Amino acid sequence: MHRGCESKLVFSNSGLVGFATGSDHCTEHECGSEVLLSSLTAKSESEADAIDVLRRGQEPVYPDLLESKRIVKFPQQLQFVIAEGDVPEAILGFAPQSLSECTNELRFIEGSKYQDPHVAGAWDSGSFAIRVRGVGYVQALTAFHEALRAGNVVFAATFLKRNERLGGVIMADLTKLSEDDKAAVKQAQKQFDSQLRLKARSRVVELNQEIVRYIGRGVGHLWPIWSDEAETDVVYGLNPGYGVDAEYYGPYTREQLLAWAKANCSYRLIRERAQQPA
Repeated sequence: MHRGCESKLVFSNSGLVGFATGSDHCTEHECGSEVLLSSLTAKSESEADAIDVLRRGQEPVYPDLLESKRIVKFPQQLQFVIAEGDVPEAILGFAPQSLSECTNELRFIEGSKYQDPHVAGAWDSGSFAIRVRGVGYVQALTAFHEALRAGNVVFAATFLKRNERLGGVIMADLTKLSEDDKAAVKQAQKQFDSQLRLKARSRVVELNQEIVRYIGRGVGHLWPIWSDEAETDVVYGLNPGYGVDAEYYGPYTREQLLAWAKANCSYRLIRERAQQPA
């Protein structure tokens, strides 16, 4: 695991709503959470089914976002450890090793205006942990662990925004959500549905394959984007690979990208229009 910066507990009047492990400067770019989701949630084939229905031009029943993020599996690697003492501590996390051995990655930081000195977090693509100290924080994390075992905790990065900067692995207790949180869930569901429609329309894999056929290699990371809020068309963002002469992001149309590839990328690709070679 990589130690997180700005690890946080999120409270409301009803208690501990959730936590964010924080992240270092590289982990969020290098890691996703698919391993954690597959290990701890019942993420089904419903997303793929919805995309298939959309591609056939039919209206799907969209999967429930929260149900796809709810922790319902409790493998041995999902641990909760309390250390008694003058200043009690607790660690909640998912890791192949004992969480008691992770104190180096979960060091408490003193004197930082961005970091609570009684909270530490860490994560990578296949593990996470949140560590707290002090009677009040240990009691709060104990209650959160009970909510987790009761099936009330979800991965919450899509909606637990608040006014705080939250990063890394973010989880929330559904029984503690505020009205603002519930409104954010509804908005996140709309965005989730939109992303399924985008995946159904994007054909980004096929576009990459066409580009490779023209020039014998990829041009970097391509991802689909709606061209406008009405979802009228799909365009593509581009993070150019090494030696690729193109502006970052774009977005670019499919026609721009294919015209550029057919010309063997012999001119600089810019956002406004595909420049023709002189």
